[in-house]
Amino acid sequence: LIKGGQGPSGVPLKLKFPIDFLTEEWAGLVGAFLSEGNMSKDYGVGFCNKDQEVMDNYIEMVRKIVGNGMNVIGSHYICSLPSIIGKTTAVGLGFEPGSKKEANVRIPLVYMNTKNERTKHHLLSWLFTGDGWITLFNDHLGQTHRTIGICFGSKNRNEVPNLLRDAKILLNSSGIRSSAYIFETRKQKSGKTTYSCKIYI
Repeated sequence: LIKGGQGPSGVPLKLKFPIDFLTEEWAGLVGAFLSEGNMSKDYGVGFCNKDQEVMDNYIEMVRKIVGNGMNVIGSHYICSLPSIIGKTTAVGLGFEPGSKKEANVRIPLVYMNTKNERTKHHLLSWLFTGDGWITLFNDHLGQTHRTIGICFGSKNRNEVPNLLRDAKILLNSSGIRSSAYIFETRKQKSGKTTYSCKIYI
C-alpha cells in the first residue's frame, strides 16, 4: 500500500500499485471522467453533476480508490481529485489535460479489449450517466416506449467523435444494438455554431 500524498481536503490518499485499471471502480471513474469530468493543467481531476444521488454514488465509488481525500465544493456538486489521480491516468491510460472534444479522446484500449462484462458495463453506465438520457413516449396505440440515447460534441460537422464510436463498439461487444449515427448542428445565442453526434439504443 502506497500513500500518494494528500487530497484537497488534507486527508492522506491511499493507492495500491501497480494500478489495476480493470476494477469496477476504476472503470466507473474513467467513464465519469470521459462524460462529465475534466483535467486541469496540473493534472487535478474534477467531476461535476447537479444530481445529488449521482454525486453520492460517484463519491462512494471513488473513495474505494483514494480513501477520503476529496473535496466537494458549492451547490453545483463539484468533486475534486488530486493530481496523483490525473497523473496516474495520464501515464497508465494516455489521458492529457485540456478539452476532451478538442483532443477527440477515445476509450482506453484496456477497456476496449477487455472480456470482463462487468468492467465494460461500469464504464458504459457512468458514460451514459453523464451524457445519456432516457425518453418515454406513447405510440398511436397508447403503448409506452422507452428510448435511451447518448451524445457527444464534435469539432466538425458530420464528424463522429472517437468517444461515441468506441462506445458503440463496446455496446455491440456486449450484445447491445444501437442506431446509426445522427448528426446535429446548433446555433448558440452567442452566434457560435456547435456540432454533435448521437446514437440510440
